[in-house]
Amino acid sequence: MNGLVIIPNVSLLKTNFGLSDATAMDLLNTVDCTIPELALFGTGCFLWVIAYGILIRNIIVYRRIEMPTVAGCGNFAWEIMYSWFIITDMGSLMLWGYRAWFFLDIFIWSMLLRYGKEDTFLPPFRKYFIPYSIVLTAVWAAAFWFMKQAGYETSIGAISAYLLNTVISVLYVVNFYRVRDREHYSITIAWLKFLGTGLISVFMFIHYPDNHFLQLFAVIITAFDVWYVGLLHAHRRHVVIAYEG
Repeated sequence: MNGLVIIPNVSLLKTNFGLSDATAMDLLNTVDCTIPELALFGTGCFLWVIAYGILIRNIIVYRRIEMPTVAGCGNFAWEIMYSWFIITDMGSLMLWGYRAWFFLDIFIWSMLLRYGKEDTFLPPFRKYFIPYSIVLTAVWAAAFWFMKQAGYETSIGAISAYLLNTVISVLYVVNFYRVRDREHYSITIAWLKFLGTGLISVFMFIHYPDNHFLQLFAVIITAFDVWYVGLLHAHRRHVVIAYEG
């Protein structure tokens, strides 16, 4: 089988943008990726699944959501597109990892519609927060679709994912400085986000050694994730951190 683990179900994929049916059906793509690469990528994805679970628990407990609105809408849009409409060549096991994110994010996004207004400071967006969030999610989804169609994307959706992740990491830091009540911000989620994305970034550097655009995003994300983890630890030590209000 030339290093491919084939799944007999051939119903999966009509929208894989040029990938062969055989590649689309692999449990894991061990032709284009080494086992260590897949281990890095898979472990990073799994840490994000755990982070989602803790985020859901915190939403229920605090009735607040720490994920910024722009990031939350983009996150849900990416998972919709790459779970169901754009299939990567990582194999069906990784695909179901994406879908695990998607199913968890259904709840997160619905709670964002309920509690996310406090993150939005422009009056028109606050007044029409739910329509704004729905349109924002649709715009993100369209951007990811057309990015792939235009040929700007990798086979695994790395460019759009890292563009989005840069937005997420930057906004987490920005929002932390914007609010006074920070008790619902989770150190555990911060570490899982940092480690999960970090492992995937190691994969990106190995798998795409010449894609310096992608690597730049990875460096920016790492810098802001380290900053955010440091902020939360300082806050837990009762270090006074100014806020904008």
